[in-house]
Amino acid sequence: MYITRACVVWSVGGVLLTDPAPAHLHALRPGLDYAMVAPPRSKPDQWGEIHCPFPVTLTYDVDTPNAAACLRDIELRTPCTGAARHRTPLFADRSGAAYSHGFLAALLSAALTFLYGAAVASLYTFHSYRSGLATALHAAGVSDALVQLICRWMCPESLHVYRRIGTREHEGSVRKASSVDVDVIQSVNAPKVSADAGFGELVSQLQGPRSAYAQREFEAVRAHALHTVAHPRATDRGPPPAVTRAPPAQPAATPQPHTPAFAPGAHAFVPRDCWPGDPCAEHNGAGWTVYIQSVTKYTAVVTFPFTLSPSGEPFEPVRVPLRVLRALEQRSA
Repeated sequence: MYITRACVVWSVGGVLLTDPAPAHLHALRPGLDYAMVAPPRSKPDQWGEIHCPFPVTLTYDVDTPNAAACLRDIELRTPCTGAARHRTPLFADRSGAAYSHGFLAALLSAALTFLYGAAVASLYTFHSYRSGLATALHAAGVSDALVQLICRWMCPESLHVYRRIGTREHEGSVRKASSVDVDVIQSVNAPKVSADAGFGELVSQLQGPRSAYAQREFEAVRAHALHTVAHPRATDRGPPPAVTRAPPAQPAATPQPHTPAFAPGAHAFVPRDCWPGDPCAEHNGAGWTVYIQSVTKYTAVVTFPFTLSPSGEPFEPVRVPLRVLRALEQRSA
């Protein structure tokens, strides 16, 4: 299957010509008249139903190189009319036979070897120009669907293989991504955060009156360093009020922060209520023994010395509020 003279239709002065006379070809107007080349049937489109209805449009111009001007020269150099246009190859040798794939591949290799050397020539085939066209179309802002049609690919997956993204576009896209606010989440992908109660405790402490108090402390330190006076904000209301909570349904003996029972290196008990969905094999299912790695005023980082994950690996350290920890001898209180 190859392109014949009948695959070329000329638009001259707004009139479509399937069998142009030499006078028509000499009257082509640069930038206005054009040639339409209908693609032949091919391996991925054997019945001509996908790509054949969409011809390639080549506008004539006097600038070189110009594809339409080259086709006009072929028509004028070797005229072909009537029924012969349906069997005459558009690109033929001196005898009128279509060029073979081997001949064209050797011709391209010889030209590239002469220009750039054998090492460079070995990297390219005629299909490389198809990939280059797809890359240039993408860089020009052409949609993927139109790139696929122009390059005659059957599936979008071919774009991922042959359409290349330039370095400048790649860098620009990454730079844009670093400045956007991503807030997309699907319901099935809502994350389950380990020790989410502890994180909630930290967030609540960094909001409201405590946030204003922390800001005031920061400004005081900054003013001292700069030898200036810190001006109070309208939102400042003095020291943060004490955080009050409703008493639990079953009060538990909760030690105060930094008590010896909850110092780093000590063991404590965490009720199963903290992770009700996780299996528990300690203390008859009532909770877990934890090892305290570090302690702050409100939270502690703990590990699980006697419990492993379903894969048999130790759990990662987690931060929990001090209010959920119990001394091992007081856990039943």
